[in-house]
Amino acid sequence: MTTARVLLVDDDRSHLLTTKELLEDEGYQVTVQLGPFGATERIMTTRPDLVLLDVNMPALSGEALLPLLKARQQTRDVPVVLHSSNDEDALRRSASRLGAAGYACKGDVRGLLRVMEQVLAARPAPAPAAAPGAGDHPAASPRPLIVTPSAQARRLGGGGPWTTRPARAADTAAPHSLHATAAVSAGRLPHRVGVHFRTGGHLP
Repeated sequence: MTTARVLLVDDDRSHLLTTKELLEDEGYQVTVQLGPFGATERIMTTRPDLVLLDVNMPALSGEALLPLLKARQQTRDVPVVLHSSNDEDALRRSASRLGAAGYACKGDVRGLLRVMEQVLAARPAPAPAAAPGAGDHPAASPRPLIVTPSAQARRLGGGGPWTTRPARAADTAAPHSLHATAAVSAGRLPHRVGVHFRTGGHLP
């Protein structure tokens, strides 16, 4: 059984309800959209794992709607399966030409379920959530970079150049150090990096 979210887009109310019942019996969470208009907004609000899109909708066909979904950042990565009573060869060509994730002929229930399972299984795994840092100085690598004014920087009032090295425990007492707010694994600062002066001293 699966708990994937599926959006059905079709202009045939009877087919919508029949397919919805079929997929819910298989464990899918199903939302329906009657007709193509409003499908984009429905995708953005329901965030489905897969869209089952009818091809033959007179007002706006699935073949015309799919490129619109691909062109929009909020919907382009949602896999779309074309679902139609068209000839299978024609449906295969449409899916390949439009960049659909798959296709299934109406009436072929077993084929529909197989295609949906394959498309859902091919989705990239979500990125793991980052572990929270331990206080203000997380111990995770890479280590924070310590930026210290060079002699020339002190003469110029702190405008650079800087010398850099990885942080050490003793740096908590260094009055003239600048602590980079970004953890940098390379041996130099990035182009934009926020820094702040530590208190307890002043530049000569």
